[in-house]
Amino acid sequence: DYFIKVQGHCYVKNGFSGYGEHHIQECLNIFEHLGFLSTAGVLYLYLGVMDNNEKLLADARTISDAVKAFIKNHLATQLPCYDGHIIEISESIHFILSFRENEFINEWIIQIINKVAFSYRNMEQFFPISSDSFDDLVALNVSRNVKKEKLFELSTLIPILAQWCIALGFDETYALIREIAEKVFPNCALQIWYPDQDTDSELYIGNGGGTGAVDAPMKLDEDIDEMKKRIKLVQKNTISFEEISSFKHGILVLPILASRHYRTPLLPFYWQSQFIEEELREASEST
Repeated sequence: DYFIKVQGHCYVKNGFSGYGEHHIQECLNIFEHLGFLSTAGVLYLYLGVMDNNEKLLADARTISDAVKAFIKNHLATQLPCYDGHIIEISESIHFILSFRENEFINEWIIQIINKVAFSYRNMEQFFPISSDSFDDLVALNVSRNVKKEKLFELSTLIPILAQWCIALGFDETYALIREIAEKVFPNCALQIWYPDQDTDSELYIGNGGGTGAVDAPMKLDEDIDEMKKRIKLVQKNTISFEEISSFKHGILVLPILASRHYRTPLLPFYWQSQFIEEELREASEST
């Protein structure tokens, strides 16, 4: 019902931007609806796959086309105002990639990282703040009484976008992200959250970010193969994703819904699954 009501607005330039009085209101509104749209899409996609239902899969494709149009028609999707908006961005990437839209995703990532860098370096506002606090958002973009460095002390958005690029073979875009991280954000601590044995009991009822462990500070190596080795090493020192109950029972969509709703960081499985599959293939070949 939600999608049917808003579908047409996705294809209108700034079709969701008519009710905000300030950029930060528009940004928050746009990313909320990006999450809603992508959630609808992944639900149809996973239900279609599990039931082998062609109609549901066709509906998922329709939603994917609308999400792409939404991103094209709303420039705010290129400049998140919270670091936590990487949840909506990753959910959308995960969904759109199901229909092999790699080129579209690559271009979107390039736009995001370039605009984040420009906003921080040149405008000193309108960049994704690390605190995910509305008060800090107002202090930075309206009151202008807080230093930009204080609100970009850490980032999950940058390293997650970098790992998406590694997973998808976007080598040039990865190099761009690495260069920007070194030159524009040299004092920013890059980090990614991983689940642990306690995460599963919290993931579906609230914010599970208090469980797990953080890989920080992270380094973006020039050598992509070295980065893959680092990622695999971190995976070995955390729990297997099969230990998450929804994965164990084949309901891969549930943690996505929980993350968007409760703001738990998205499980790295969704972009690191390629590395996991590579390791399994290597182990199989060696035996």
